[in-house]
Amino acid sequence: MKLLIDGDILCYRAGFATDKTKYMTINPAGGEVSFWDDAKSAKESAFSNDTVVWSRKETEPEDKALMLIDVMLSDIRARYTSEAPTVHLFLSGVGNFRNAIATRATYKGNRSGAIPPTHLRAIRSHLVSKHGAVVSAGEEADDLLGIAMTANPGSICASIDKDLLQLPGRHYDFVKKEEVTISPKEAWLNFYSQVISGDSTDNVPGLTGYGPVKARKALEGLKNNRACWLKVTELYRAEFGPKAEQYALECARLVYARRSVGDMFDAPQEAKAAA
Repeated sequence: MKLLIDGDILCYRAGFATDKTKYMTINPAGGEVSFWDDAKSAKESAFSNDTVVWSRKETEPEDKALMLIDVMLSDIRARYTSEAPTVHLFLSGVGNFRNAIATRATYKGNRSGAIPPTHLRAIRSHLVSKHGAVVSAGEEADDLLGIAMTANPGSICASIDKDLLQLPGRHYDFVKKEEVTISPKEAWLNFYSQVISGDSTDNVPGLTGYGPVKARKALEGLKNNRACWLKVTELYRAEFGPKAEQYALECARLVYARRSVGDMFDAPQEAKAAA
């Protein structure tokens, strides 16, 4: 049994935790000045419509970020001490095969211009040098997690990324500190629900008007993987006509986490013939 940890999530949590934004309000009429730790409090405290709100980024030392990432890892490991699993960390590296697949929208194009945490590079280097993190090439950490989960049944996937719930097995949410076991049926229902709704986080469009709840409801009562794909293509056909299977397959390949090296999702053959 192995403990497989999503290092990308940890890096950003530790990084943003050491990037603080401080807020100040000042009333030009009376000169009153107040300081706040969050924008909501600053705005709610406004003395009048004339109050000026300033903000300033304050970054804590790099050592603090590295200490935080170590504490996070220790906390995850501590939960499974009695099972003594082998620990593996995964990080996303350079390149992503999904960039060439996306035609309806630029993959993760909604993140363009986003400012990463100040200490992100140092945190990643720390995970590699001290904790032996494996960095992907041409794919994502999610793919490495999917490959490792498939090759090592009974292992635990530690992440807060709901996209990974398409993988059957044990999943540990290290923020809520909760573990769930995803059955094979629930795993493919989670996957096909996402093919219907898309993934706004990664700028992957699905079908118009379908969120996660409505998408899951559309799959109610379906008995197997093939039936789900037929339903997906039926729904896509209603919106896209002759391009239905092309767009459904595109979305599926974008949200699919690989199960083996070089793996690429394809429609179940029986369903493909009937679609």
